[in-house]
Amino acid sequence: MHPALQRTTFLTGTGNPPDITWYDRDGQPMSVARWQDPATRFLAFLLAGDRAAEPDTDVLVLLNSGADAVEFPVPGRAGAVYEVVLDTTAADGAPAASAALKAGDVCTVPARTVMVATAEVPGG
Repeated sequence: MHPALQRTTFLTGTGNPPDITWYDRDGQPMSVARWQDPATRFLAFLLAGDRAAEPDTDVLVLLNSGADAVEFPVPGRAGAVYEVVLDTTAADGAPAASAALKAGDVCTVPARTVMVATAEVPGG
């Protein structure tokens, strides 16, 4: 289990970097309008691993409950390379052996898919 997923305090979305940042399908921080839009079918969040009680990797979670794939701009620290550790498009959830996402690139998130990826924190 990743310490970044075992927080001992409530997530607030504050700090530098924020302990959690929520994103819409366009890679922008979630707005009030997007939160309240019943047609929203994509949500992503990034947990800052160095903001956990025990420093850990950053954890990126992509959730697409829609019927269409989403082209999502990968957020994160400059130079971050995420290793995909879960991809529900595979029957066993195992991602392709070379599955990686780079901050700043665009990732295709298939319809009705959950993806989880981790990236080492610089200097960590």
